[in-house]
Amino acid sequence: MQIYLVGGAVRDRLLGLEAKDRDYVVTGAVPADLIALGYKQVGRGFPVFLHPQTHEEYALARTEKKNGSGYTGFICDFGPEITLQEDLKRRDLTINAMALDSSGKLIDPWGGFADLQARVLRHVSPAFCEDPLRVLRAARFAAKLAPLGFKLHPDTQNLMTKMARSGELTALTAERCLLELEKALSCPDSAVFFTLLHECGALSQVLPEFEELFTTPALPEAPAYKSAMDLCSSVLQADTRAARLQERSLNTEARFGICCLQFSTLQAQSLNARLPLTREYSDSMDLCRLYAKEMLHFDSLNAQETEELFCALDLYRRPARCAPFLQAAGALAAAVGLDAEKLCSRFLQLLMLAQGVQARTFASAGLKGKAVGEAVKAARIALFKENGKG
Repeated sequence: MQIYLVGGAVRDRLLGLEAKDRDYVVTGAVPADLIALGYKQVGRGFPVFLHPQTHEEYALARTEKKNGSGYTGFICDFGPEITLQEDLKRRDLTINAMALDSSGKLIDPWGGFADLQARVLRHVSPAFCEDPLRVLRAARFAAKLAPLGFKLHPDTQNLMTKMARSGELTALTAERCLLELEKALSCPDSAVFFTLLHECGALSQVLPEFEELFTTPALPEAPAYKSAMDLCSSVLQADTRAARLQERSLNTEARFGICCLQFSTLQAQSLNARLPLTREYSDSMDLCRLYAKEMLHFDSLNAQETEELFCALDLYRRPARCAPFLQAAGALAAAVGLDAEKLCSRFLQLLMLAQGVQARTFASAGLKGKAVGEAVKAARIALFKENGKG
């Protein structure tokens, strides 16, 4: 029995990146061998085991044979005679088809290291086209590694176009499309994901609402951008820069809202019906498309309009909405050349003043029912006027 570190952990180690997960392949073994060592079996279609101490995944080496449509239509063979080279051949990209043995020696039968050095994303074999999910995965890896200079190999992009034309992408479930979208949103250059899917004809099939952004004009406030997607790309990059400066993790809900910035009500309804969005994602989409543009003119809002914006955002009852909305709106402001930090600081200053106005203050003074709400609103507007919102 031999154990090898494989896949993304090897790729990231060679790139000098921190690997989030480590996966292992085991050759020359059967399930009983690992169970005897205390591993817990969790796989269904093929045996995957959790290490008794680290709980990392160990899978028996396997091959796959296509026997149906979609990304689940495969027969797996995981006998002890399956070699590491055969297991690596079934993987998507050459840079994900490398392994390290227990001594740290690199096993690279499919040219992954050369492609890593050349910054090329290339499919391992023609079997790439048997799994439609790989179209989304390849676009996601391009988004993840774009800052390091990685590009799709033309042959791989042509194969993705062929797969999109085949109609197999319709077999992808909404849940899987959303998962890949979420992972892409956590990448530094998320817009690369949409652009590559657009170029190969896949975006119109899996996420058609985003396909429309390539032909939608950008906001009037952003005349330098050719389309809504062009603006979206710039805003996402501004958001990434802001996150790096503030040393915080990107908020994927905010980045999702940025992508939906120019959605119409019909597009938002369509996407909500298509994907199993969480409330946080759905809220971020609606807040960004309805109110992020107002932030570009926040300095010119008067006291009444400022109160109306805070109420529309529902920030008094749901203050957790503030952070993702401001991250998205601030990134938009930065992309159109405004001082985003100053704008967001001003927003927070006034919001904190308004949150200090408590209904119980007026209730204890004898006001009741609707009169309390009106008094709270009037007090907030008065505070805004005192602080420069005439």
